Amino acid sequence: MEYIVVRYPKHRQVIIDGELSGFTNIILMIQNGHHQIELDGKADYSPSKSIVMVKNTDVDFPMKIEFIPLEETEEESDA
Repeated sequence: MEYIVVRYPKHRQVIIDGELSGFTNIILMIQNGHHQIELDGKADYSPSKSIVMVKNTDVDFPMKIEFIPLEETEEESDA
């Protein structure tokens, strides 16, 4: 079993390989291998999805996958 944390500033459901699989900012258990990670709801974040290879993680050291709200990325590009 492997472990990931999907980071996002708001509470959102996490979709792993097309299935609702938990929530942001908590440790989620996942099988090792390649996975597509995205957030449920409005696609107001970047990147739109993350494809990752998950292996050699630990509950104390989960893989961190980060999504950023689009308004933050737009503000950075305006600066």
